[in-house]
Amino acid sequence: EEMRAPDHIEEPLEMVEKKGGALAKLAGILCESPDFLDWLCVDTSEEARQQICSDCDIDSRRELDHDEQAAKMFHLHYREPFVAYMKKRGVAA
Repeated sequence: EEMRAPDHIEEPLEMVEKKGGALAKLAGILCESPDFLDWLCVDTSEEARQQICSDCDIDSRRELDHDEQAAKMFHLHYREPFVAYMKKRGVAA
């Protein structure tokens, strides 16, 4: 019989869970911010998380640190406009 490596060894490297970095942490902090929730017109941090993941085409916020396109979308559609919104209100974000 042919010897085979256990299935878990044959998993592609992409399947290894990646840890979140600075962008994932920022997205998490924003999703807990009442100002961010108001700006996004959502009621809960989970709704904010779902919207970011959907718009950035990711399954988890931690992908923001590993997917260049998702990071660009996050900056363009969330971080930069929210910072501008807070500055207009006279609040440092």
